[in-house]
Amino acid sequence: MHLQRATGTSSRPADVLNYLGVEAARWTPNRGQMNFAPLDPGAVLTGGNRKTVLRKSRWLCYNDGYARFLVNGLANLIGYYTLQPATKDKAWNKIADRHWKNRIKSPAVFDAARKLNHARWQIALSRAALRDGDVLTALSYAQSGAGQVLLYGSHQIDSGSREEKDGFHDGVYYDQFRAHTGYNLVSKFDGSEKGTTIRASDAIYYGDFQDSAEVRPMPRLTHAINDLHDIIEIDLDSKLGIKRRQFVGIYRKRQKANSQPFGLGIYQAPHVETGSSVTSTNADGTTAAQQNLVSVEAVTERTGLGSLEEGEDFGVVESDQPGPNEREFNKSLLSKISLGIGLPPSVTFSILGAGGPEVRFHMAQLQRWIQIELLNLLTAVQAHYFWVMGTDMARGALPFPDDPEWWTHIAIPCSDLTIDRGRELSGKIAALKVGALTHADLYAEAGNDWEERIELQAEIIAHAAAVAAQKGLTGGLADLMPDWSTKAAPATAAMP
Repeated sequence: MHLQRATGTSSRPADVLNYLGVEAARWTPNRGQMNFAPLDPGAVLTGGNRKTVLRKSRWLCYNDGYARFLVNGLANLIGYYTLQPATKDKAWNKIADRHWKNRIKSPAVFDAARKLNHARWQIALSRAALRDGDVLTALSYAQSGAGQVLLYGSHQIDSGSREEKDGFHDGVYYDQFRAHTGYNLVSKFDGSEKGTTIRASDAIYYGDFQDSAEVRPMPRLTHAINDLHDIIEIDLDSKLGIKRRQFVGIYRKRQKANSQPFGLGIYQAPHVETGSSVTSTNADGTTAAQQNLVSVEAVTERTGLGSLEEGEDFGVVESDQPGPNEREFNKSLLSKISLGIGLPPSVTFSILGAGGPEVRFHMAQLQRWIQIELLNLLTAVQAHYFWVMGTDMARGALPFPDDPEWWTHIAIPCSDLTIDRGRELSGKIAALKVGALTHADLYAEAGNDWEERIELQAEIIAHAAAVAAQKGLTGGLADLMPDWSTKAAPATAAMP
């Protein structure tokens, strides 16, 4: 979008100028024009323009801490999913769960590049969507036949030297509904190679689409690039001004109105002391006597600054930067950036001054934002799960379950964030008592599977009861675990 100040008079009809019912559609010379030609969402950011935005976004993430937090910090807040088989075949679920975890925990098994495991792959997807707009995960195979993933960055999805046409644009092949059918991947970024094409069914494309007509989504930092660049330049200029003031430090000033004024460079350096006299070295190498000069060593050792003539005084150069107006201006820019991401400013850069209710409301907003981001992430995670389990059953590495719906699973996100665990836990216990919550809900919020946790609790109680019986505790389980004294457990169970 380009803002241009309108000048002169308009040739538009008077009825258009004066009688439009919608003010946003009214033309006026008192406001700049908005030039936004492409109404097709798929043509807003393409080709070289996309690469320019991508370069700027990455530069900011490499050089600015706030931009880096908006990418890495928010990706970490989104977190990752843990998937577990949940078919009606309980025995197969245990076998499949063990098989699945063996396939995803180690980067050497999960990633063809041996850099990411399943959890860090999900964080990498979120990071790429925030910074670059999209990322492609190719589904490949190891020598053993086991599936592995291989990530391709947004800059590698490119048309290369291939001619763009209807159905192929910006490195993406698509159908009449703009559903992706394939991708062109390049290793050189100067348009000199055609690249390699892979089918959409052999990859997982990840990005945050804002419109179904988009071919590729925009980087999430697109709205923030210019503001972040301005903030960086303002900060750099302020720091440079502060450092330059430190080079001067002290200056000599004269109060008499008819006297010759002195500038900031009253002391000429470098200079050396020779006996009781002081000389300074000029630019051409000659020296001149300067009886009124004071050496740097004398100043730093606090031995005095020499005598002053009548009407003269010393001044100290002090920096008043950054000023309060500059800080407030930067805060207003940061607030716009944060709101553009979809979060209140208190979440992304400053929570100071917010009261308890305000903090809890903003935390609720953050939780909702994370939930929506997880919905997008879940599509990629599920696609990978179906591919791994399906291919492993097809090649005989994993048996088929008795339940024909072998793809049934549960997806457990990371545990919820909280700022007042005691209060929230009390509310959940009350809800549990009246049936508004179940133990499965509580375990899911903590990122755990309820069946596994209940089995673990049963094992702990049974083992504690056996230890109490073996040690001859008269109170049985109540002496060893008072909190579980009312739970059902075999009081006379033998030690295994």
